Formats: sequence, C-alpha cells, structure tokens
Amino acid sequence: MNEKELRQALVHLPLQEVRFLPRVGSTNDIARELINQGGQGISLVYAEEQTAGRGRAGRQWLSQKGASLVFSLAIHSELVVPKPVSLISGLGAISVCFALEGLGMTPRVKWPNDILLAGRKVCGILQENLWQGDDLVGVALGFGLNLSSGSVPPAEQLDFPATSLEQASGSRVGEMELLKSILGAFLAPACGGSTIGILQAMEARLAYMGEWVEVWVAGETRILGQVRGLSEDGSLMLHSAEGAKIAVPFGEIHLRPVV
Repeated sequence: MNEKELRQALVHLPLQEVRFLPRVGSTNDIARELINQGGQGISLVYAEEQTAGRGRAGRQWLSQKGASLVFSLAIHSELVVPKPVSLISGLGAISVCFALEGLGMTPRVKWPNDILLAGRKVCGILQENLWQGDDLVGVALGFGLNLSSGSVPPAEQLDFPATSLEQASGSRVGEMELLKSILGAFLAPACGGSTIGILQAMEARLAYMGEWVEVWVAGETRILGQVRGLSEDGSLMLHSAEGAKIAVPFGEIHLRPVV
C-alpha cells in the first residue's frame, strides 16, 4: 500500500486528515501531536512500520512492514461520544470484531482491549487520553493487528499466546479492505456509539464468559472470579467462589484464564 492508494481508498470516510508514514516510532505519538495542535474531527495516522510502539503497561509493540496493520486515530474531544471516555477503546474493539466477522471469523474481546481468535491474541488496542486540567482534549487510539506469521514473536517472548489473521484463516487478508472495514465501523459509529450499544456488543463477544479467570491489578493484587459480564461503566463483573460480586475497573490489569 502506498500513500496515494491509501488516500483514494479512504476518500469517502469522514476523516479530518490522513497521515501516511513509511516508518515511525509510534503512531500514537503522532496522533497525540495532532490533537495538541488543535483542530476538529478524527484523523488517521497510518504506518507501514513501527519501531518504538508501546502497548499497555509499557510493553513494547513493534511491527514489521507488511506483517502488521498499524494505525492510530487522533480523536478530538468534541467527538468523544461514549461516556465514560474509557469506552472509546471498547468501540475500537467492537469495530475490529465487526471487520473480522465480515471475513467469517469469530473474534472475542479479551477485556479490556485485546481481540482473540481461537484463544490467541491477534489485535491490541491502546487508548491514551489527553487532558488539560479536568478538561479532555482528545484521545489517541492505537491499533495493532497481526496480519501474517511474521508479526508473531517466538513463543518464549510472549506473555500471552498470539496468532495472526493469516494463521487463523489460512489465507492472506487484504490490508486495505480490513482497514476500510474497521474505520467504517468506528466512524459510523458501530453500535450507534451509545454506551449501551457498545456494552451490549462487547458482552456478546466477551472472552471467558462464565469461565474462571484471575486478574492482577497493578501487578500486585490478584482477583479470582467467574466472568459474568460488564457493568454500566464498562467494568468487568466477576463472581467470587463465595458468590460475591466483584467489579474490576479499567486500569493496568492482567487477565488470564484459570487452567
């Protein structure tokens, strides 16, 4: 994909700006710069290769040219529709799910913002909010999808099993069509952009529903419970072995199934 092809493919989408970058440290950094420069609407930052990306909890998030689909959305505050703002990443997750379902796949949302295929991570989403005091300036929302096996690190380097769309489907997925499908769902927006719509769509695709998981909060506190769904603010709802209801809010968490 080159810059001309990208712009032509996305010309009918309501994007304020499209940035094409052959190589970049982090697309989210560029999205943050666009937000800080002011303006309106939603802009796209697309990179063929990302060398210093980051995931949640400071994890490294790299991508090689042609092996991954890497992009960020710079969303100015007036277009942050879901409340609370943390559900923006949920809208992103659902948009990816809609696109993969259109390809005949069965994705699941590993709360709060990873996408799984057959129990393995194929996509990660990173939301970074920009504030001026108590006022939200905008949201940088980064997406990283594994397209081919070259995007999947060796097993010994992974803290959670991973796969690629090529491995999961047995064929190469068109990068341009996938990007258009995700952006179309997000900008439509998927689920009408309402809090209830996003929560319902996430719950319908929630990984480990009814199963036992362990959640590590801030790397220290371990919570063990059975997944029961999502609360009105998007928190993960668990039931303990004693039947107590536990709400796990968004934050730096690690969620794993109990084997």
